[in-house]
Amino acid sequence: MSQTTRISDHDYFVNNGGLQLDWLEPPQLSADDWSALRSHLPYRVDDELKTYGFAQCEITVDIGGPAVYLERCLFGGFNFNFGKKDSVLLADNTPDKLSIHLLFNPPVQAIGSQVSATGPLDVEYLGLLAVRLESTGEWEHWSGRGVLNRIPGSAPFIGAAAKPGERITEVWFDVVDANNANGVNFIHVAINDLYFLT
Repeated sequence: MSQTTRISDHDYFVNNGGLQLDWLEPPQLSADDWSALRSHLPYRVDDELKTYGFAQCEITVDIGGPAVYLERCLFGGFNFNFGKKDSVLLADNTPDKLSIHLLFNPPVQAIGSQVSATGPLDVEYLGLLAVRLESTGEWEHWSGRGVLNRIPGSAPFIGAAAKPGERITEVWFDVVDANNANGVNFIHVAINDLYFLT
């Protein structure tokens, strides 16, 4: 029996007092540092920028696997189906490895983001989310179908909320061809602003 429910819209977080993480505003940096960071995009995530420390929760970006970058959704950069100027966490899509891995300390009640990719336009894709449960260490999986395009905000929002008494310790985001497991090889996997509920 599933210990999480799927969330398909960021309104869940807005209506329940959730928090929103702009990837280009790490809490440990000053506004001046944010400005400097934004002038050097895309920026490869390093040890200094892998942790986003909030009073309620510390979010760590796993940089031990595929390369991970910070970007902004704009013409000339990442220009796919997120909102204009959205912050973007972008990871290389490598064979046999899940792309974006996030860890939460302490574990969270709910998590979600829009999921997209870089690759050929007008290709149907499945955005994938795997969440790990604190009580059992087991993974639960959710997905959302999208079409890779340049329509702002059209990427699927994929989230999960833990049932009462349960928490989420880590998540993976990935993207695959919706119609053929051996089909399109997307170059990068991307998520925009991350929503979470502690």
